Amino acid sequence: RSSDLAKEDELIVWHAVAQKNLLSRGTAAYYTTLPLWKKYMVRRIAPIYHCYENVIRTNFEVTEDEYFVQTALEVMISSACSFGLQECLHLARDLYSKWMNDPADNEAPKSIRRWMYCYGIAMGSETEWDFAWEMYNKTDEGDVDADNLRYGLSCTKEPWLLNRYLEYALKLSSFSAIDIFQNVLTNEIGRHVIWEFVTTNWEHINMVFQEEYDNFYFLIISAMGARAITDIQVQEIQLFINTTMVETKTTAMEWLQNARNTTTVQWMNKVSSNISEWLRKNTDATDF
Repeated sequence: RSSDLAKEDELIVWHAVAQKNLLSRGTAAYYTTLPLWKKYMVRRIAPIYHCYENVIRTNFEVTEDEYFVQTALEVMISSACSFGLQECLHLARDLYSKWMNDPADNEAPKSIRRWMYCYGIAMGSETEWDFAWEMYNKTDEGDVDADNLRYGLSCTKEPWLLNRYLEYALKLSSFSAIDIFQNVLTNEIGRHVIWEFVTTNWEHINMVFQEEYDNFYFLIISAMGARAITDIQVQEIQLFINTTMVETKTTAMEWLQNARNTTTVQWMNKVSSNISEWLRKNTDATDF
């Protein structure tokens, strides 16, 4: 029962819960119920987070030979921060600040750097974002840390920084650029920023992604289709396809239709109102 989660201190259970949560991301229903999910889950994940907080802060690498523990803690930290648990957000901010003060010595455990970068930047300003961009340009494109930084840079809450990031992406390799667009799409406000950017700059984008045209637009159309909440939003995507993707219109329409018809999207959208109602009934009034 979900009411027992607050008493649960087994990492394997929380790992399963977090993975279930990740499966629903990318759907319209996930984003419409996200505020309620955050309020409901933050109280339930807090006890398990506090149970392992000391390990996370001071002795994380002691578990480096325990693959499952490392993986489960990583998933738990990402979930705790995404649900807005303040202690988790403060941890990310503190680790990120220490790194900014001494760029040559990144104390954050490697297995949680992705989330430290993400929420350190999300809680910061242009200064934190610029620092990460500087560090990214000092890494090799294929490095794990480069991948982590590309993701972290997409976590800013500032739309204008996300727009700047997309502009920078068009000057990078197609591999990195597509990865950046995909990461920005996971940001709660990224969908709107990307759609405006793509519809405004599609001619330039087509020139940049000549060899990756299908891959790029498959990513954009599929993601936007899955996240579309209203019929008007779907019609906007269809209009863009009809007016700017003449040669691949039929294929693009199939991408959109497939995105709308996936089992996860259909099920989440169907039960969205039920989920919202259940969350409201099972969340303490003091949380609202």
